[in-house]
Amino acid sequence: ADAFVLLAASDSTLAWSGRDWWEDFSAAAGDVVDVSAFMAGGSFIGMAAFGGVAKQVRMVHTGTSWTDLLGDVDGDAAADWAVSIPYAPTLTGAAFLF
Repeated sequence: ADAFVLLAASDSTLAWSGRDWWEDFSAAAGDVVDVSAFMAGGSFIGMAAFGGVAKQVRMVHTGTSWTDLLGDVDGDAAADWAVSIPYAPTLTGAAFLF
């Protein structure tokens, strides 16, 4: 299993030109998303909308092609960073290190 680490929200931006694309991420193989450096104490909220609480991560399936992970660092209910994972995996809270 691998850890995919973000050290800051700026490591993977909302813009396509600055966004990470994790082609070899596999939840089935036990890979994890480590955002503990800047989202310590955070939570994964699945496909729910951001709730205005800091340090939430949600996922959005974009068709059948990929899943976007979106993170709200400051609790303004808007994404501050994003990562795209191909093949549209469905993730659970076990896939995250906060």
